[in-house]
Amino acid sequence: MSRILRMAEQTTGFFDREMEYALIDIAQTGSKRDSERAMELLIERNLGIAKTAAKHIHNQEDFDDAVSAGITGIIAAVNSFDQSKGGRLSTIATITVRQHIRR
Repeated sequence: MSRILRMAEQTTGFFDREMEYALIDIAQTGSKRDSERAMELLIERNLGIAKTAAKHIHNQEDFDDAVSAGITGIIAAVNSFDQSKGGRLSTIATITVRQHIRR
């Protein structure tokens, strides 16, 4: 496991931009094992986006399905994130999560 992943696992709260970009890079280009772990950490830290969007868009009966769709949106955001454009993952994730929940 890479040093970045070990550091990220010990961090609480949101990641700073540098850590977020490093994890996105691992998720997009790392080994299968490291890529999966980086994706898990990014989903875990951005799950609140999916839960909030699910709460506002769907009724309680569909909440779990909406959160699952939101997680798919977070994965899509990580996979399509372009660090060269700047910005934060949460900005892109908010948009893609809402799109996936509304589908």
